[in-house]
Amino acid sequence: MFYALFFSLTVVSDDPPAPPQDIRVDNWVLTWTPSSTERNVTYTVQYSQFDANKWLNVKSCVHTSLNSCDVSFTKLEALYGCVRIRVLAERNGLRSKPVEACNRQGDSCTPNLSLTARPGYLAVHLSRDHILAKENGDHAGYRVCYGKEQQSLKVRILSSLAEGQRCCVQAQYTNFNKRVGLPSCTKCEDIPNAGKNICLYVCAKFEVN
Repeated sequence: MFYALFFSLTVVSDDPPAPPQDIRVDNWVLTWTPSSTERNVTYTVQYSQFDANKWLNVKSCVHTSLNSCDVSFTKLEALYGCVRIRVLAERNGLRSKPVEACNRQGDSCTPNLSLTARPGYLAVHLSRDHILAKENGDHAGYRVCYGKEQQSLKVRILSSLAEGQRCCVQAQYTNFNKRVGLPSCTKCEDIPNAGKNICLYVCAKFEVN
């Protein structure tokens, strides 16, 4: 008599899971997209309040297998209602690099970003009435990042851009050189051919009454 024995082998990776992608807030509902089809991956949402140097877990979204989280309570707890939010993936005790969320809608804590592309320049409009400017004056400002489409956006010297390329911009409020609130989600425009250097102008104005 012969017996057949079958064994199931589970391979556990020593590498952390890939971080989530497309992390966005829309009306204070946070959503994200898994970056892989790995099994047994959960997600933890964290937030940091205005002028705080630590990240706290959103208790209802710790080790969740979902791809969304209601984060409306964080705005109520924070000074000025300004928070930063991030998501990280976890598997078997290993954590991915956390990725911060952007806000699809401008509000009191996120610049209302718009772009205007014309032959010769790209204008970044950041006009917004903001409580930080009213209370902190010149210490309140913007952090503007830009780059080519599908390129990591970085803080750059605002100088000439290549004509014909697609340029993407993201903006975030700052106070005393510290980032405040959620950054705007990235917006992109094609740079028109102008036959000369193209410059990026930041048209930022705090409307303080």
